[in-house]
Amino acid sequence: MNHVGLREVGGLGASWEEEVGLDVDVIYSSPLNRTKQSAEILAKHLSISPFEIRFEPDLREASIRILTGLSGSELVSNPEFFEIYKKWSRDQDYAQPSGPPVVITDYTKLYLEGQEFPGESGNAFRDRVLNALERIVSENRGKTVLVSTHGGVIAIILCVITDTPIAEWEGFLPGNASVTHLRFEDDGSVTWVNAPN
Repeated sequence: MNHVGLREVGGLGASWEEEVGLDVDVIYSSPLNRTKQSAEILAKHLSISPFEIRFEPDLREASIRILTGLSGSELVSNPEFFEIYKKWSRDQDYAQPSGPPVVITDYTKLYLEGQEFPGESGNAFRDRVLNALERIVSENRGKTVLVSTHGGVIAIILCVITDTPIAEWEGFLPGNASVTHLRFEDDGSVTWVNAPN
Protein backbone atom coordinates (compact mmCIF):
# COMPACT_ATOMS: atom_id res chain seq x y z
CA MET A 1 0.00 0.00 0.00
CA ASN A 2 1.36 3.44 -0.83
CA HIS A 3 1.73 6.31 1.64
CA VAL A 4 -1.62 7.84 0.64
CA GLY A 5 -3.42 4.57 1.38
CA LEU A 6 -1.60 4.17 4.69
CA ARG A 7 -2.63 7.72 5.68
CA GLU A 8 -6.27 7.13 4.65
CA VAL A 9 -6.60 3.86 6.56
CA GLY A 10 -4.79 5.33 9.56
CA GLY A 11 -7.24 8.25 9.53
CA LEU A 12 -10.18 5.85 9.38
CA GLY A 13 -8.82 3.91 12.34
CA ALA A 14 -8.15 7.06 14.36
CA SER A 15 -11.69 8.38 13.75
CA TRP A 16 -13.46 5.00 14.00
CA GLU A 17 -15.09 5.55 17.39
CA GLU A 18 -16.32 9.04 16.51
CA GLU A 19 -17.24 8.47 12.85
CA VAL A 20 -18.36 4.83 12.76
CA GLY A 21 -19.09 4.05 16.41
CA LEU A 22 -19.24 0.25 16.08
CA ASP A 23 -17.55 -2.09 18.55
CA VAL A 24 -15.90 -4.75 16.41
CA ASP A 25 -15.73 -8.36 17.61
CA VAL A 26 -13.76 -9.93 14.77
CA ILE A 27 -11.88 -8.89 11.63
CA TYR A 28 -11.78 -10.77 8.33
CA SER A 29 -9.58 -9.82 5.41
CA SER A 30 -8.77 -10.72 1.86
CA PRO A 31 -5.31 -12.31 1.90
CA LEU A 32 -3.80 -9.78 -0.52
CA ASN A 33 -1.24 -7.36 0.90
CA ARG A 34 -3.13 -4.07 0.78
CA THR A 35 -6.20 -5.46 2.55
CA LYS A 36 -4.02 -7.30 5.10
CA GLN A 37 -2.23 -4.02 5.85
CA SER A 38 -5.56 -2.21 6.18
CA ALA A 39 -6.89 -4.88 8.55
CA GLU A 40 -3.74 -4.72 10.68
CA ILE A 41 -3.88 -0.91 10.94
CA LEU A 42 -7.56 -0.98 11.90
CA ALA A 43 -6.98 -3.82 14.38
CA LYS A 44 -4.40 -1.70 16.19
CA HIS A 45 -6.85 1.22 16.50
CA LEU A 46 -9.62 -1.15 17.64
CA SER A 47 -7.39 -2.92 20.21
CA ILE A 48 -7.70 -6.26 18.42
CA SER A 49 -4.61 -8.42 18.06
CA PRO A 50 -3.46 -8.59 14.42
CA PHE A 51 -2.89 -12.31 15.03
CA GLU A 52 -6.66 -12.71 15.42
CA ILE A 53 -7.42 -11.45 11.90
CA ARG A 54 -9.07 -14.21 9.87
CA PHE A 55 -8.07 -14.44 6.23
CA GLU A 56 -10.67 -15.45 3.66
CA PRO A 57 -9.23 -16.16 0.18
CA ASP A 58 -12.62 -15.74 -1.51
CA LEU A 59 -12.72 -12.05 -0.50
CA ARG A 60 -10.06 -11.25 -3.11
CA GLU A 61 -10.87 -8.93 -5.99
CA ALA A 62 -12.36 -10.14 -9.28
CA SER A 63 -9.82 -12.02 -11.36
CA ILE A 64 -9.60 -10.20 -14.67
CA ARG A 65 -6.40 -12.10 -15.29
CA ILE A 66 -4.57 -10.85 -18.36
CA LEU A 67 -5.98 -7.31 -17.99
CA THR A 68 -4.90 -6.96 -14.34
CA GLY A 69 -2.89 -3.81 -13.73
CA LEU A 70 -3.78 -2.02 -16.96
CA SER A 71 -4.70 1.63 -16.55
CA GLY A 72 -7.89 2.87 -18.16
CA SER A 73 -5.91 4.68 -20.87
CA GLU A 74 -3.83 1.55 -21.63
CA LEU A 75 -7.00 -0.50 -21.85
CA VAL A 76 -8.76 1.90 -24.22
CA SER A 77 -5.69 2.38 -26.42
CA ASN A 78 -5.35 -1.35 -27.13
CA PRO A 79 -8.33 -2.57 -29.21
CA GLU A 80 -7.73 -6.25 -28.37
CA PHE A 81 -7.69 -5.65 -24.61
CA PHE A 82 -10.58 -3.19 -24.79
CA GLU A 83 -12.70 -5.74 -26.66
CA ILE A 84 -11.97 -8.36 -23.97
CA TYR A 85 -12.98 -5.89 -21.26
CA LYS A 86 -16.18 -4.86 -23.06
CA LYS A 87 -17.18 -8.49 -23.54
CA TRP A 88 -16.49 -9.22 -19.85
CA SER A 89 -18.56 -6.17 -18.84
CA ARG A 90 -21.53 -7.12 -21.07
CA ASP A 91 -21.62 -10.90 -20.66
CA GLN A 92 -21.70 -12.01 -17.03
CA ASP A 93 -20.88 -15.59 -18.07
CA TYR A 94 -17.73 -14.62 -20.01
CA ALA A 95 -14.48 -15.35 -18.19
CA GLN A 96 -11.47 -13.40 -19.35
CA PRO A 97 -8.60 -15.47 -20.75
CA SER A 98 -6.44 -17.00 -18.04
CA GLY A 99 -2.74 -16.32 -17.88
CA PRO A 100 -0.33 -13.83 -16.36
CA PRO A 101 -1.06 -10.12 -16.69
CA VAL A 102 -0.04 -8.71 -20.07
CA VAL A 103 1.60 -5.73 -18.37
CA ILE A 104 3.88 -6.08 -15.36
CA THR A 105 3.39 -3.05 -13.16
CA ASP A 106 4.14 -2.21 -9.54
CA TYR A 107 0.55 -3.27 -8.86
CA THR A 108 0.93 -6.72 -10.39
CA LYS A 109 4.34 -7.26 -8.77
CA LEU A 110 3.24 -6.16 -5.30
CA TYR A 111 -0.33 -7.37 -5.08
CA LEU A 112 -0.67 -10.52 -7.15
CA GLU A 113 2.28 -12.06 -5.32
CA GLY A 114 2.85 -14.68 -7.98
CA GLN A 115 -0.60 -16.20 -7.51
CA GLU A 116 -2.28 -17.66 -10.55
CA PHE A 117 -6.05 -17.30 -10.47
CA PRO A 118 -7.97 -18.18 -13.61
CA GLY A 119 -9.94 -15.44 -15.28
CA GLU A 120 -13.49 -15.50 -13.93
CA SER A 121 -16.84 -14.31 -15.15
CA GLY A 122 -18.94 -11.73 -13.33
CA ASN A 123 -21.31 -14.49 -12.22
CA ALA A 124 -18.46 -16.66 -10.91
CA PHE A 125 -17.06 -13.65 -9.04
CA ARG A 126 -20.47 -12.90 -7.51
CA ASP A 127 -20.96 -16.52 -6.42
CA ARG A 128 -17.48 -16.73 -4.88
CA VAL A 129 -17.95 -13.53 -2.88
CA LEU A 130 -21.47 -14.43 -1.72
CA ASN A 131 -20.32 -17.86 -0.55
CA ALA A 132 -17.55 -16.23 1.50
CA LEU A 133 -19.97 -13.70 2.95
CA GLU A 134 -22.48 -16.41 3.88
CA ARG A 135 -19.72 -18.35 5.69
CA ILE A 136 -18.65 -15.25 7.61
CA VAL A 137 -22.22 -14.38 8.61
CA SER A 138 -23.07 -17.93 9.70
CA GLU A 139 -19.88 -18.22 11.79
CA ASN A 140 -20.46 -14.89 13.55
CA ARG A 141 -24.14 -14.60 14.44
CA GLY A 142 -24.73 -11.78 16.92
CA LYS A 143 -21.27 -10.31 16.38
CA THR A 144 -20.03 -7.17 14.66
CA VAL A 145 -17.59 -8.13 11.93
CA LEU A 146 -15.20 -5.83 10.11
CA VAL A 147 -14.27 -7.08 6.63
CA SER A 148 -11.23 -5.58 4.90
CA THR A 149 -11.69 -6.20 1.20
CA HIS A 150 -11.65 -4.67 -2.27
CA GLY A 151 -13.91 -2.20 -4.07
CA GLY A 152 -15.19 -4.75 -6.59
CA VAL A 153 -16.12 -7.16 -3.80
CA ILE A 154 -18.13 -4.49 -2.02
CA ALA A 155 -19.73 -3.34 -5.27
CA ILE A 156 -20.85 -6.85 -6.23
CA ILE A 157 -22.38 -7.39 -2.76
CA LEU A 158 -24.26 -4.10 -3.05
CA CYS A 159 -25.57 -5.11 -6.48
CA VAL A 160 -26.97 -8.31 -4.99
CA ILE A 161 -28.62 -6.72 -1.95
CA THR A 162 -30.16 -3.91 -4.04
CA ASP A 163 -31.31 -6.23 -6.85
CA THR A 164 -29.15 -4.34 -9.34
CA PRO A 165 -27.78 -6.23 -12.38
CA ILE A 166 -24.15 -7.07 -11.71
CA ALA A 167 -23.21 -5.52 -15.05
CA GLU A 168 -23.80 -2.19 -13.23
CA TRP A 169 -21.35 -2.97 -10.40
CA GLU A 170 -19.08 0.00 -11.17
CA GLY A 171 -21.83 2.34 -9.95
CA PHE A 172 -21.38 0.90 -6.45
CA LEU A 173 -17.60 1.18 -6.17
CA PRO A 174 -16.81 2.72 -2.78
CA GLY A 175 -14.06 5.19 -2.04
CA ASN A 176 -10.77 3.97 -0.61
CA ALA A 177 -10.69 3.58 3.18
CA SER A 178 -14.47 3.96 3.39
CA VAL A 179 -17.00 2.03 5.44
CA THR A 180 -19.96 0.19 3.94
CA HIS A 181 -22.20 -0.81 6.85
CA LEU A 182 -24.45 -3.85 6.31
CA ARG A 183 -26.77 -5.45 8.87
CA PHE A 184 -27.69 -9.12 8.44
CA GLU A 185 -30.97 -10.14 10.05
CA ASP A 186 -31.92 -13.61 11.30
CA ASP A 187 -34.59 -13.86 8.59
CA GLY A 188 -31.90 -13.58 5.89
CA SER A 189 -32.61 -9.97 4.94
CA VAL A 190 -29.76 -7.47 4.61
CA THR A 191 -29.92 -3.74 5.27
CA TRP A 192 -27.41 -1.29 3.79
CA VAL A 193 -27.30 0.95 6.86
CA ASN A 194 -25.29 3.88 5.48
CA ALA A 195 -26.66 3.78 1.93
CA PRO A 196 -26.61 7.14 0.14
CA ASN A 197 -29.97 8.87 -0.25
